[in-house]
Amino acid sequence: METPTEKTHTEKKTVLVIEDDRDMNELMCAILEKSGYRSISAFDWESAYKIMSGDHPDLILLDFMLPDANGSEVCRNISKNEKLKDVPVIVVSSLRDLPVKMSSLVAGAIRFINKPFSYDELIFEVERAIEKNHVPHTLWEEIEMFTKEKF
Repeated sequence: METPTEKTHTEKKTVLVIEDDRDMNELMCAILEKSGYRSISAFDWESAYKIMSGDHPDLILLDFMLPDANGSEVCRNISKNEKLKDVPVIVVSSLRDLPVKMSSLVAGAIRFINKPFSYDELIFEVERAIEKNHVPHTLWEEIEMFTKEKF
């Protein structure tokens, strides 16, 4: 796991993990690094925003419940920021309420993963978001793609 001040000159894709639970943050970073990604940790929105001002991630894994913001607020802030609006966000949360999931997706998240998750599930979603050019960036784009395929 890299701190914001460390720099590498590799071709690895960078994933910013924004998770306030240190054990979960460390676990997600270890999974990412084992799978060939570069990970950067943040434990709240304020520190994540500072990191992103200097280090542009390829993907953000975002815990819905942070000490200083909720996932929907963070997604809205990211989608309004010119430099960050194209960075895909996957919300990761133990909350299983449909309104929480929907508010995240409507605010700009491309996926919602429930905790606990499996190693394979996390990497599948990360790869899908980073490696596939056709992944929709919003729920509305996904609905549009689905309806075009079916009708």
